Amino acid sequence: MNVRVVTGYAVVALSAVFACGAVDVSPVEAANLRKFDFSGLFKTAPSFDFTVDDLTVNVTANAEDGTGQVRRTSGGLGVFDGRGRGREIDAAGGIETLFLDFGEKVSLVSATFGYVDGNDAFNLFVGNNPLLVGMDIPDSNVFDFSSFDSKQISAQTFSFTANLRSDYSLQSITVATVPEPTTVFALMAVGGLGSVALKRKS
Repeated sequence: MNVRVVTGYAVVALSAVFACGAVDVSPVEAANLRKFDFSGLFKTAPSFDFTVDDLTVNVTANAEDGTGQVRRTSGGLGVFDGRGRGREIDAAGGIETLFLDFGEKVSLVSATFGYVDGNDAFNLFVGNNPLLVGMDIPDSNVFDFSSFDSKQISAQTFSFTANLRSDYSLQSITVATVPEPTTVFALMAVGGLGSVALKRKS
């Protein structure tokens, strides 16, 4: 099985399931990746929690008039301000913001957008710092953060907004956790044992 994984540091190829012992990806990188799929049944709420393995992201929303709620659809997450359909993040009736709080420091790997039309663009804040303003969403609807320095894309919180005449939803996001030093050493040791086992077999 070949899986192409994009991290903040490198692109690596998995040639087999890690449990089988024959992989080309470092165990540290593979263990750190978490993909959150936000698509689902139609629902509106003040917040949503999504958990993948041991990592949880809390998602909240805000509209300029203070009425914003998170709206979940099959196309991902948007902001509902009490008017209209409200399935996307837009600025038609005032700035809308979708907030993501992971509870710990993570690095962005990629984001997938939904309900994208024409020249839709997004704004991204990493913590309180603006990283991208008016960034066009690619034709694939997937934005890859691997070209950024890890310090630029690492934080506990992230927020997405839109400019006028742009609207989109956040369908999924992939992040890399920042492991404790002891975890890194343990995973490196496991990887080393796997390499030794493979050499013995050969």
